[in-house]
Amino acid sequence: MIQNKKRQGFTLIELLLVMGLGAIGLAMITASIHTLLKLRSAEDKRDEIAKQLHEVASRFRRDAHEAGTMPEKVEGLRASGSQILFTQKNGKVIAWKSDTGGVMRGELGQGKMFVWEKRLDLLRDPKATFSQEKGLARMEISDRPRQVYDHQIRQNIEAAVGIEVGGKP
Repeated sequence: MIQNKKRQGFTLIELLLVMGLGAIGLAMITASIHTLLKLRSAEDKRDEIAKQLHEVASRFRRDAHEAGTMPEKVEGLRASGSQILFTQKNGKVIAWKSDTGGVMRGELGQGKMFVWEKRLDLLRDPKATFSQEKGLARMEISDRPRQVYDHQIRQNIEAAVGIEVGGKP
């Protein structure tokens, strides 16, 4: 007499097949999460750069609006394509310059020396060009930011010099 036994459990091949499919699925999910986190990081860096450029633009415009004149030369500095000078109505001298250290803003201190502060930290090698003509100050910043993939930064900042609230020069 032959008895039919019902099979209990799974065969080794079935178990290996399910484990292999699970591993492939887990690898795909992990790769997707990694890609999303990488994109998010790049987006956060672009947002930080945009915020920093906005702060630089606001400060440059404020310096220009508070200025009474844009002199050609002050304390050994000469206005050129790599720097611009503002003399504010209270007599304080402000300079913006671009060199190998990046884009910087300086104020003429007590000892007739400029005190410089770096204004763009997130850009790899920021370059700025300055121009001035008939009461209009202009700064153009361009660069490729670090670790933000294939994203070109170009920002044009213009400000009228000597404009006060109410439009009076």
